[in-house]
Amino acid sequence: MENICDYKNCIKIGQYKAPIEKDNSKKFRWLCLDHIKEFNRSWDYFKGMSDHEIYNFMKSDMTWHKPTQSFSSQGNFFNILWKNTLNEGEGILSNGYGEKIKTKINFSDKDKEA
Repeated sequence: MENICDYKNCIKIGQYKAPIEKDNSKKFRWLCLDHIKEFNRSWDYFKGMSDHEIYNFMKSDMTWHKPTQSFSSQGNFFNILWKNTLNEGEGILSNGYGEKIKTKINFSDKDKEA
């Protein structure tokens, strides 16, 4: 099934998706080649945003808008895991034959600080 261009009074085939709202990529309309070119020339995602909002968006976009934290932060999963390993001082190693070997590791204070 072919889509007709969603532009007013156009009867060409709409082969190109254009977003209806800038914050909702799931809602879109179909446009023909001429009208998608016109749409792209006038599209301004940052229209109506302050410089501060644009800066924050671009900074967040560097991590795909996912929350991040420093590796050195106290709540970091790897930091917690490492501290648990240091506190327990016990690990499980494999001997290469599928057998697990429990080991007791004594870390010095200097090692723990690292």
